[in-house]
Amino acid sequence: DIFADHPKLKDSSIDINIYVLEYYQSHWNQVFNYQKIIAKGWKNKWPKLQEILSELLNTGWSGIDNIYCNIGIAKIYPRYLNTYEFQICHFDPMEFSEGVITHEVTHFLYFKKWKELFPKDKPSSFEAPHPFWYLSEITAPILNSNKKVLKLIPKAVTQGYPEDDNLIERFREIYKESKTIEEYLKSARKEILKTKI
Repeated sequence: DIFADHPKLKDSSIDINIYVLEYYQSHWNQVFNYQKIIAKGWKNKWPKLQEILSELLNTGWSGIDNIYCNIGIAKIYPRYLNTYEFQICHFDPMEFSEGVITHEVTHFLYFKKWKELFPKDKPSSFEAPHPFWYLSEITAPILNSNKKVLKLIPKAVTQGYPEDDNLIERFREIYKESKTIEEYLKSARKEILKTKI
């Protein structure tokens, strides 16, 4: 995907840092306009989404004071739990980026809730390839499938990785059968630890 958007990078003699800096400089208006449009639309949706996710995860946003959304130039979407930071790509349609944003902020509140329930789990277990990271990639789409989320963000990410369709359906069932998010997370934690991934 990166080479498709940036074919010059196929040349191994290209200094990536210089290339990225020059790209941002020569495409500044395009990237800045994308940021302005995203920010304007998101400003109206964010308070409601915060409320919905808070309700779904039965926890508040206290301690997550600032979330940083970077506008990238590649279709990769990293997130950093320690700084509450993630990236979208200015090549993507706005609706797609709103789905990515929703997915990533869901991760932030999800892991806050996880730490409240399982305070002994180490932050390193929230990253790939740990099963708890894997569970977060299953649960975020389940939460984002909620009707209230989809009404607000129609292109929210509601599916996991394609190779995991059977697995995500298994966890959707656990979610549906659970009376509370706490019950779901406790059951899901046990299930993911005994699942071969």
